Amino acid sequence: MKRFLLLLTCSIFALGAYAQDTTATKDKTVKEKVAQTGSRDRIVVEIGFDHWHQKEGKATDVKWFSRSYGFYFMYDLLLGKSRFSFAPGLGFGVSNVFTSKGLVEDSVGTRFASHLEASGVNDDDVKKHKLVTNFIDIPLELRFRAKPNSKNKSFKFAVGFKGGVLFDSHTKIKFDSDARDKPRVVKVKNFIDLNRFRYGPTFRIGYGAFNVFGYYNLGELFKEAGPDGIHPFTVGISINGL
Repeated sequence: MKRFLLLLTCSIFALGAYAQDTTATKDKTVKEKVAQTGSRDRIVVEIGFDHWHQKEGKATDVKWFSRSYGFYFMYDLLLGKSRFSFAPGLGFGVSNVFTSKGLVEDSVGTRFASHLEASGVNDDDVKKHKLVTNFIDIPLELRFRAKPNSKNKSFKFAVGFKGGVLFDSHTKIKFDSDARDKPRVVKVKNFIDLNRFRYGPTFRIGYGAFNVFGYYNLGELFKEAGPDGIHPFTVGISINGL
C-alpha cells in the first residue's frame, strides 16, 4: 500500500511538472510566432499635407500642396499577452510650406510681407515662396492591433505624442526671371525667430501596412518676435513595415 501511495504521488508530481513544461513551451512558441510573423511596425514612413492653424488672424495664405515627409524607427514593446503595445521611436521630419507672402527678418523681428517687400521685385516676377523646417523627432505611441499575430492583415489604431528639435530651416524664393531674363532662386537660412521645439499629439489608424495619420503642434511656429498664433498640423498617409 505504501509503495502504491508513493508511486501515485510521484506520478502526480511528474504530471504537474510535464504540464508546466508544456505550458511554458507553448507560451514560448506563441511569443516566437509573434516575433516571426507579427507586424511590429518598426519602420514608419510618412507622407503628409501640411497646413497652419492661425489663431491671431491670417498672416499669410498657405497653399494646399504644402507637404511633409517623415522617417522613423519605432521599437515595439508588447504589453503582456494583450493586443496593446507601447512604441518609442526616433527619426526626422521635413516640412515644406508654400505661402502667398515672403518671410522678412529685420531688427524688429520676423513677419510675412508682400513679394515686393520680401524680395525687392514685383509680384508678377515671383513664382513661389517656401518655408522649409527640418526636425529630429522622438515619437511615442500606444498601439492596438486586432490580430497581433497576423502580419500586415490587421486593423490598427495608435494614439501618441511627438516632440522634436529644429536642426535646420530656410526659405526659398523662386523668380520667373531676373534682370537678365534668367530663372533665379534665393535661399535664406536659419531664421532666428523660429521656435526650436515642436510638440503635440498624434494618431494613426489603418489596416496592414497602410495607415492614415495626423499631428497637431501645440507649440507656436514662431517666437514672440515673429507672427503670433501659428500652429502647424499635418494629415497624411504612413507606410509601416517590419
